[in-house]
Amino acid sequence: MTNLLVEDSPASSQPTVSGTAKNAIELRGIRKSYGDEVALHELDLDILDGEFFCLLGPSGCGKTTTLNIIGGFVGATAGAVSVAGVNVTKLPPNRRPINTVFQSYALFPHLSVIENVAFGMRMAKVPKPERLKRAQEALDLVGLGTFSDRAVTKLSGGQAQRVAVARALVNKPKVLLLDEPLGALDLKLRKRLQTELSIIQRQVGTTFVFVTHDQEEAMGLADRIAILNGGRIEQIGTPEEIYRRPCSRYVAEFIGESNILGGRKQGEVFHLENGAHVPITANAPEDTTSLVIRPESLRITANGFLDAEIVSRAYLGATTRIVMRLSGSEQLVVSSLSDHALEDHDRTGLEIGQMVSLAWSIKAAHPLVEQLEKKEDPNGKSE
Repeated sequence: MTNLLVEDSPASSQPTVSGTAKNAIELRGIRKSYGDEVALHELDLDILDGEFFCLLGPSGCGKTTTLNIIGGFVGATAGAVSVAGVNVTKLPPNRRPINTVFQSYALFPHLSVIENVAFGMRMAKVPKPERLKRAQEALDLVGLGTFSDRAVTKLSGGQAQRVAVARALVNKPKVLLLDEPLGALDLKLRKRLQTELSIIQRQVGTTFVFVTHDQEEAMGLADRIAILNGGRIEQIGTPEEIYRRPCSRYVAEFIGESNILGGRKQGEVFHLENGAHVPITANAPEDTTSLVIRPESLRITANGFLDAEIVSRAYLGATTRIVMRLSGSEQLVVSSLSDHALEDHDRTGLEIGQMVSLAWSIKAAHPLVEQLEKKEDPNGKSE
C-alpha cells in the first residue's frame, strides 16, 4: 500500500535525513514554553521502529504536549523532531508520515463506517475501487469487516474507537499517535480493547505512541514506558524495569503500590529511621537513602527482619491486602495472592492488633539514592 502522507511531499522538498534508522522517532532538546510557564524542559527521547511506546504521567506532566509536538499540532519552542530519520520539525501535520487517534474519535456522523475510513483517501483523489478495497482491509484488521455499511451513529463506543483506528491505519503511517483513546470507555471495555490494540499493533508493525494517565493501561500495553513529571522524563524502561527498579521515589509511588523504608546503609546492613536494621544487597550504593519493597514481596513469617502490628486486613478476592504498622507511625502493606505471603500463619487467624514478623528476599528490596532536602534550624541556617 502507498503511504499517502509521504506521497504528498515531493522528493525535492524533503528535509535532510538525520538520526538513526532504527529509531522511528527522535526528539532532541525539545522545549515548550507558554510565556513564563515551561511545559517541557529540553526533552530527549528515542522511540524504536515498531515499538508500542507509552507516555505516562498525571495531568499537566507534559505527555500530551510531547505527543502534539511529534504530530506537528503544537510547535516546539526549541529542539528538533525526526521521524524515520527525516527531520520533520518544520512540517505541518499533513506532511508528516504520522496519523493520530484522539479520545473523541472525530468520526463524521453523516458518513457510513467504510466512508469514514476511506475519507482521507477520497480527499487525496485515490480512485474509488482502490480506496474502498483498502478501507475494507483496514476494517477487517480491527474486526469490523461486516460493519462497512453501518452508520457510525449506530456504533458502540468500542466499535467507534476501532473505526477511528482503522481510519488512522489505512494509509500505513510510519507512526500512529493515540491520545488517551480509551479514556471515555467503561473499565471492562477498556481492558478488552487494550488487548485488541496490542494485537493490531503486532500485526501491522506500526510504531504506536500511546498517551495515558492510567498506569495499569501503560503496563499492560507498552514495550517501553516514559514516565513524565513536571515536563521532564523521570524514567524510561520496560514495564518490569520501571516496576522492579524505579529510579526515584516519584516513580516508585506512581507505579503500583510501594513500601518505602528510609534510612542509611552501613556495609550490608540498612539502618532504618526508627532504629531497626535490615539486610541490604552488598552492591547497593553506599549513599542509599531508601529501600523500595513491593507489597507482594513481603512475607509474614515466624522469624523475619521486622516486627509489625496488623492495622487492617481486607479480602479482595484474588488478593488479600494487609496493612502493618512498625514501631512509630510508619506503615507497610502486604499483598498476597492465595497464601503465598503467609508462610507460618493461617490467613483467617490474623487479627487486627496482632504482632507478626515480616521478611523479604534481599534482592526484592530495591535501593534508592535520593537528594535529601536541607532542613533549616531556628536561626535560619541550613543543616
